[in-house]
Amino acid sequence: MGRLQDDAFNFVRESAECQTLDELRFHIDAFIEHLGLRHFLMGGIHLRAPRGETFVLMDGWPKGWLTEYQSRRYWQVDPTIRMMTQESEPFLNAEAWKKIPPMQETGMFREVADARGLGHGLIVPVRDQPHTISGMSFAGPDPFEPSPEDIAAIRLFALYAYEAAQRLSSSAPRSSTLERDLVALSTRERDCLAWSSDGLTTADIAQLHNLSTRTVDTHFKRAMAKLSANTRVQAVATALRHNFID
Repeated sequence: MGRLQDDAFNFVRESAECQTLDELRFHIDAFIEHLGLRHFLMGGIHLRAPRGETFVLMDGWPKGWLTEYQSRRYWQVDPTIRMMTQESEPFLNAEAWKKIPPMQETGMFREVADARGLGHGLIVPVRDQPHTISGMSFAGPDPFEPSPEDIAAIRLFALYAYEAAQRLSSSAPRSSTLERDLVALSTRERDCLAWSSDGLTTADIAQLHNLSTRTVDTHFKRAMAKLSANTRVQAVATALRHNFID
C-alpha cells in the first residue's frame, strides 16, 4: 500500500475523533502538505438560489481570496465550477481549463488565480444535496500530476474530510443505519476487508487463504453493499473508521 493511501486511511480514523474544526484543519493541512499542495476549500453553490449562492464549510485558501472570489462572482467564470456540474469523478484543474469553453472573463480570472498560487490542483466533487454543486478543491502553484492510485486516495480523504466538516459545523443529530449494517457483516467479509487494508489484492487473498478469486470478489461486493460503499477502498475506510477492523 502506498504512503498516500496509508495517509488517507489514517485520516479516516483521525477525522472520526476530531471534536473541533481547528483539530480537523490540523489533519487536513498535514495531508495536503504530503501532496505537495498548499491550499484547499470545502463548499459549493446552491444552484436554485437567485443568481447562485455560495456556501463554505472550511476555507483553506490564501488570505482574502475567498472574499474576492465571492464578491467578484468568479464562480460564474471559473471552469472548475462548470466542470463540477458535468463530472462526479475527481478531475485536475488542467482538465477543466481544456474541456470547458472559456467565457469573456475567464482569461482574467486565470491570471488572478495563478498570481494567488492556485493555478494547479485537483477537485473532488461531492454529491450530498439536491440542486447544489459541492466538493473539495486542492490547489498550489506548481504542476500537479497524481497517479490513479493517488487520486483514489485523495478522493477517499476528501469525502471523509467533507463529512467531518459537516458534522462539526452542525449540532443537528444525524441518523444512520450503518451500525446495524456493520453487525450484519459476515466473518469472512470482515476478514477480506482487513486483508485489503493490509494491502493484499484479490489474488493474494485467494492464494493465501485457499479461496477462489470469484469467492473473494463476492465477499467484497457484499461488504460494499452493506457499507453503502462505491469502491473497495471506501468500504475498507468505513470499516476502519467504525473500528470494525484493526
